[in-house]
Amino acid sequence: SKVEGVSPALIERAGVGSHYLNSARQSSTLPELTDEWFAMLKRAASAGVKKLILADPGRQPFLDLIDKCERWDNEMLTWYCLEPKRFTGSLLIVELNK
Repeated sequence: SKVEGVSPALIERAGVGSHYLNSARQSSTLPELTDEWFAMLKRAASAGVKKLILADPGRQPFLDLIDKCERWDNEMLTWYCLEPKRFTGSLLIVELNK
């Protein structure tokens, strides 16, 4: 799916594509995810990414990441879907370079 205003090419340019997130998920314990995701945000900002949107089912490391993102403008939204069954989660929208 496409997120308005965020180009997959920008994410790839920052070197933080889905392969990075998948390897982080497989190789890390949950508390370490906060630090890995924060490092990814800093790397994306250094590469010139202006906006990054992260989605998570609402695990504690994701909520901890929101607290660490004080240096950038950010917003946390709740999302849900009803089909094929009910799911809920959170979106973190971070404005890295204004």
